[in-house]
Amino acid sequence: MQTEMKTVAYNADNVMKCQCTSCPVQGESACAMDKVHAMSGMMEKMRAMMAGGQGMSGMSGGMSGMSEQHGEMMLPSAQDMPGMYCSTGTATCGDLDYTKGCICPTCAVYTDNQLDNTKYCNKGSAAQVG
Repeated sequence: MQTEMKTVAYNADNVMKCQCTSCPVQGESACAMDKVHAMSGMMEKMRAMMAGGQGMSGMSGGMSGMSEQHGEMMLPSAQDMPGMYCSTGTATCGDLDYTKGCICPTCAVYTDNQLDNTKYCNKGSAAQVG
């Protein structure tokens, strides 16, 4: 019997829940920390706009590429996102330490989507590995 692969939406709600930026696997990654730093201002704007019920069109956070979601939500491109690996697949940073403990099971994105695996940053998205 084949297991149905799950997909995780790459949207503002999931981006806001994602805990990858605090994961020990990328905790010492200069590449990931550069992306976290670049995203920090954008994330604060997203939080404020979501709390106020506003759309996010036209928002920029200094990232190299933004993608449009649902006609109004602006998110960083997958290559600029230091997380959401369960949605986007393996990390683009080559300096992650996969021997460190993974926190996927403590993440709301993981539980909300009933995921079964961990280390999506290394193995690929939920659609790829389950």
